[in-house]
Amino acid sequence: MGLPVLKRSRFLEDYTGIVLTIREANPMAAHRFCDAVEAAIKLISTQPEIARKAGFPKAPEARIWPMGRCPNYVILYRMTPTDVVFLRLLHGARDLPPLIPNE
Repeated sequence: MGLPVLKRSRFLEDYTGIVLTIREANPMAAHRFCDAVEAAIKLISTQPEIARKAGFPKAPEARIWPMGRCPNYVILYRMTPTDVVFLRLLHGARDLPPLIPNE
């Protein structure tokens, strides 16, 4: 059992947009992507310090987790004393720092 999970609205928007885009081309791939995201969320909630800090100046506590089963995507999150807050789900080729919310 892990820490409680909070998914920010931007994370949910990212997640939905990516799944819908993938689903247009390949519904099974979209299903596999969802499985990979949910597995990553579960892993991070049980081992929140597993990822390195991303080093973003405006969000120094943000951590970045490259999704092993979907290596083009990264999950950005931060820890609090009581939960794990999922901030964004993005393609790793994007310019990430401007997309990270201020803490």
